[in-house]
Amino acid sequence: MEARSESDLVILGNRLRKVRHAAGMTVRDVAAKVGIDKDTVVRIEAGKPVRESTLLKVLESFGILNLASEFTSGGSIEGKGFAVHMPADDSWYRVRFEGEDSPSPAVGDPGYQKSAERRSLAEHKFADQFLRRLRSEIPFSPMKAAVLEVYGPGGWANQLSGTALIYVVSGTLRFFHGEEVMEIPAGGSVQFDRTVLHRHEPTVALPSPELPVVILYVQHD
Repeated sequence: MEARSESDLVILGNRLRKVRHAAGMTVRDVAAKVGIDKDTVVRIEAGKPVRESTLLKVLESFGILNLASEFTSGGSIEGKGFAVHMPADDSWYRVRFEGEDSPSPAVGDPGYQKSAERRSLAEHKFADQFLRRLRSEIPFSPMKAAVLEVYGPGGWANQLSGTALIYVVSGTLRFFHGEEVMEIPAGGSVQFDRTVLHRHEPTVALPSPELPVVILYVQHD
């Protein structure tokens, strides 16, 4: 991974500070939750460099969508107060299921552009889901969105703050939120508290032609 620029670190620090304030947490609260020194949290929020592994741990604890250097990149069309995602901006990432007790991270290099390639990887158990981040993000916005192709399960996840909405574009999704389980068909949606343990999976298994289940995921830090 390329080193983050000074401007990237400043943007990350400002974003984290806003998310922390929205969650009603102190610097000490975050340090204790993540398992790091409070001075490290202060450095991150000030836009100072820290170990990449430490920064990723903090980002993941808040649930901030972080895909390498693309974190701060906008859409192909940008203006004052808006950014547009076009098909040419697409980058797909594969998501691996590592167990129900841990979130399923987006891994590998982007570039799975052909649907047949993504399905083949899923059928050979190299991926359980694919994520296409929508780059229509304006700087410092607390809202981010992605499209997911769901072939298999995802692990339990919960973040320090924020809400999210899942809209099912096609197929039927099984969604877990705490002790609640629900099936959401195409055209249905669920908005939920991201601080509660949650996960999702398709209601059918490969090689069903009904897969992938396609969802729009929108989160608000």
